Amino acid sequence: MEEIEIWEFVLKWALARMSTQHNVDNLSQWTSSNFEELEKILHDLIPHIRWFQIPSKLFWRKVNPFKSIFPKQLYEDIMGYYCDPDTPPTNAILPLRQNGKLIGGYNPLSLHPYNSYTNSNGSWQSTSDSFLFSFTKKEEINSAYITRVNLDSQVYAVCYGSNYGPAFGSGWDLIIDRNNIIKTCGRGTYLDVYNIINSGHNHILEDYEVYQVVKK
Repeated sequence: MEEIEIWEFVLKWALARMSTQHNVDNLSQWTSSNFEELEKILHDLIPHIRWFQIPSKLFWRKVNPFKSIFPKQLYEDIMGYYCDPDTPPTNAILPLRQNGKLIGGYNPLSLHPYNSYTNSNGSWQSTSDSFLFSFTKKEEINSAYITRVNLDSQVYAVCYGSNYGPAFGSGWDLIIDRNNIIKTCGRGTYLDVYNIINSGHNHILEDYEVYQVVKK
């Protein structure tokens, strides 16, 4: 099922759960309360649709009329992506959920063995574009915190190893280890990583997702 079909299915499902029936072909008759009710029903589903995979013409025709139900930052990311596909949208990143907190990192490279530096623990690649982030409250953009790669040690910005999940930093600043463990082992590459995740503790992930940004 394509993403636009998922949106149409989810929208139809939500409309059936609204307190009164509404015609999506005549949104001029909708009130602000109608949109607010729809937003509450779809609030937890909207972030899970891959909006960036919907062609811009279809998005404008079938999704844009419901702009008011989107989180402001997400909608701006979508519009920014359509205007400039070379700019990675902030929502198409690697999100990690831990105890209601959203923790993640952006890796602008493909997930495969690298060659900037290698040892028995894995391989690293240099990039100045990666960063780590967290949301204390995942619904509130103002709760976001970002730490960018330290340019003096960017050779260790992102890491690949066959025995663990996505990893960032030299030793590692952020890593998904076996058994759904997320942790930091130091702050050699992302100097403010301790503002994102507590040092010296293993945290259990509820789940994690990896999104790929594809240039069209």
